[in-house]
Amino acid sequence: HSTWGKADLDLAGRFERYSTAGDIVAWKVGLTKDPPIPGVRLRTLQSRDVRAPNLADLFLPRQTLNGGFCNKFADPNCTQSQVMGQTNAGNPLLKPEKGQTTQIGAVYQPDFLPGFQASFDYYRIIVKGIIASSGAQTVENLCFEGITSYCSQQFIQTKNGQPQTSAVGNQGLVGDPNQVLSITGVPFNSAGRRTEGVDSEASEHCDLQDLDVAGYFVARILANHTMNFISDPLQAGQFAT
Repeated sequence: HSTWGKADLDLAGRFERYSTAGDIVAWKVGLTKDPPIPGVRLRTLQSRDVRAPNLADLFLPRQTLNGGFCNKFADPNCTQSQVMGQTNAGNPLLKPEKGQTTQIGAVYQPDFLPGFQASFDYYRIIVKGIIASSGAQTVENLCFEGITSYCSQQFIQTKNGQPQTSAVGNQGLVGDPNQVLSITGVPFNSAGRRTEGVDSEASEHCDLQDLDVAGYFVARILANHTMNFISDPLQAGQFAT
């Protein structure tokens, strides 16, 4: 306690060991401070967060079903669909998602308005290596967009064993030697995602017994403004073979 107000520091850490992903350290540092301004509290937070892949992400047995997809190499406008085998499988080479969270905000609870509270928080969340699914259409789209690792026979199996080609004579359709026979989708660690914005909240509560009425009154308003939401689907790690 001082003329500069009261401050509280919150420290936390966690060590995790995974047989598939190795050692990971997560931590959090939080600070709240009551400045010499009545009814105001400042707060900030910085943390490193981790989510490990689950058993289905890692070891889902290969499952093949009949499915359909839009072959953009044959029909860029996607006016027709091709039927083929779609295989889903786990990826034992997945790594944990790793995130960084930053938060700065303030809470206002004045003495002259009993039951009223308002808060304002800026946040920024950056996650790297997000575990993303790659269904048949996703694999086809990424190959078409030029990410050649998705064009290999490991993911898109063709009749002649060659990668898909441009739309010449309806390449990839039934009867063509470049016909797609099957597409395999596995989860993968994408490059990441970043989002930042502002959360606002205001609430008022009062005991209606002060008005000789049984009950309790609560009013609450929540608002969010997302300033940025950027997602990068590019591959950040290895695929299972």
